[in-house]
Amino acid sequence: MHSALTQSILDHHSAMALPTSDAVFDASLSAALQLGFIPTDAHCIAQAWQAQAARAGNTSDWPTAPEDFSSPKMPTPFGAKSRPQ
Repeated sequence: MHSALTQSILDHHSAMALPTSDAVFDASLSAALQLGFIPTDAHCIAQAWQAQAARAGNTSDWPTAPEDFSSPKMPTPFGAKSRPQ
């Protein structure tokens, strides 16, 4: 059950038709909205949580891997051992 504030936000933005597909997405979307994220950012966070759960089975840590946010991994410009000092 959503809090009154969360439900109000969801009702207000229902025209966005944000897709939901599983419990991880639903719970993280609700939590992000309750934490004050705007709906677009909350959706991004929920997708990242869902991707992390599918990829690593991890639902306890905030997602940080670029691939969880549909971002490509950035190459290391100088290689791991030859960074300038």
